[in-house]
Amino acid sequence: MDKMASYDWPGNIRELRNAIERAVVMGNGKSIVPEDLPITASLPKISGMRVGLTLEEALNEFKKAFILLNLKHTGGNRSKAARIMDIQRTYLSRLITRFNIRDLA
Repeated sequence: MDKMASYDWPGNIRELRNAIERAVVMGNGKSIVPEDLPITASLPKISGMRVGLTLEEALNEFKKAFILLNLKHTGGNRSKAARIMDIQRTYLSRLITRFNIRDLA
């Protein structure tokens, strides 16, 4: 109940009503548990989203995490990762060096 009371409810009463209706329909029991409500879904951890960083530091953290994600997705294939990110392979290589990213393959 505390989570429901402290949630912002940006859609106002309409969002609250929809959340309750969904919890009743999709829930697995006779009572609504926090996991049935969308407010318990944690926000994805976004690299660079911390208080105290400069904008440049935050952007660099995001870039590094984004490159790592794409390299893992492509099994370390830099050409494929560069294609997915729509950047030149040579630019990706410079970023990998700049952020001291080790080969993932």
